Amino acid sequence: MGPCRRGGIPGPRRGRADDVRLGRRDGGHAIPSGLPLSRGRRPGAAGRTALFIQSRAAAPNAAEIVGRTYRLTAAELRVLLGLAEGLTPQDIAGRWGIAPSTVRSQLRGLFVKTGTGRQSDPVTLLLAAPPAAFAAR
Repeated sequence: MGPCRRGGIPGPRRGRADDVRLGRRDGGHAIPSGLPLSRGRRPGAAGRTALFIQSRAAAPNAAEIVGRTYRLTAAELRVLLGLAEGLTPQDIAGRWGIAPSTVRSQLRGLFVKTGTGRQSDPVTLLLAAPPAAFAAR
């Protein structure tokens, strides 16, 4: 990524093509990442996305924080992220090519580990995760 101008997005560099750095006044940089919360319901409609700004590249994002805090398996975390996108358990099963009963089993594990009982509750935990820059300290 090339140098970042105020208000500008830098050009590509070696590494991931989707890397973006935001310039800070102190000369450092911050790294934004987004978590899709929902898709647009109609063609052309915008979906909602949670935006996380990390001071350091090594700082965990909200999903990592929730996964570590509640000791979620990778499969349970995928289910949580699918729910945060607004997907149903059937949609999640289709996306990953697994049986809906497997997703329901992973959802039960997610409920037990997080002490929740409705599909929206773990998503609320995800959205309430502390900012990554502070959680990494």
